[in-house]
Amino acid sequence: MAHRCGERLSLSLPAILHKPGGEQVAVTLRNLSTGGAFVAVPADRAALRGVVELEFHVPGNDPEVFLWRAWVIRQELDGAGLMFIAAGASASSVWSLPVANFGEICFTPGCTSTAATLAR
Repeated sequence: MAHRCGERLSLSLPAILHKPGGEQVAVTLRNLSTGGAFVAVPADRAALRGVVELEFHVPGNDPEVFLWRAWVIRQELDGAGLMFIAAGASASSVWSLPVANFGEICFTPGCTSTAATLAR
């Protein structure tokens, strides 16, 4: 996809996708921007479609839980691309969290962390 909203962060965080009907799927959040995300989905899971909710938190002393509604805009062999419908004010709050909350996850350009770096 050529068009992106905001900077995209490469990372690896555990997350949960809430499917319609209440099913929960454990996924890994691989990249994140203010407009969407890519999640790695276990190979044994059925294809994702329609609207889902992405739940994740950033580790720390008082971790904030983020829960964002999103459209599944593409399905790949290793995961799914999501486009956020409504992330509310919390979308920008991810970028305002202290870097220390992310452990080895680095949100700054030029970061050399092996856990995650800012994707350009």
